Amino acid sequence: MEWGLQTWLVTDCYMQVWRIQLVPVGESTSVEAMSRWDLSDNPLSHIIYNSFDTAGALADEPARDLIAIYDALTGAELGETLPRPTKDPRQLLRGFERELNHVLREAVQARRLTVERYEVPWPFPELDDEPPSKREYPKNDIEPVFADYPFSM
Repeated sequence: MEWGLQTWLVTDCYMQVWRIQLVPVGESTSVEAMSRWDLSDNPLSHIIYNSFDTAGALADEPARDLIAIYDALTGAELGETLPRPTKDPRQLLRGFERELNHVLREAVQARRLTVERYEVPWPFPELDDEPPSKREYPKNDIEPVFADYPFSM
């Protein structure tokens, strides 16, 4: 899913969301250490491996995003040619995973592309909320109906 002009949010097969951002020419990027919960290897390799194989695309959504990133880096128009990458009648994506992996890895090493895990902040309670022990809960006004049955124990 394209998130901005040069930013994509890509969900991998483990439901982790990665923000892949194309850095404009002339700007520098800061390299941050990844969390210990992130993949130790390049996350792009993991995303590409689960989105493409030697025969073509495996899943439409991440493959479409990766093709859009490839198009933005190389100037190709492959994304316009294939709106659904898994349906590739002319087999344009056969063996494409090697080319995609090479181009994206080179862009990351040249600091032209940044990859980071995207996390939505956890909604912490406000400080002026009462602690759980002081909250009032509604009374249970429902009476049990088991006493009316003839076979009750």
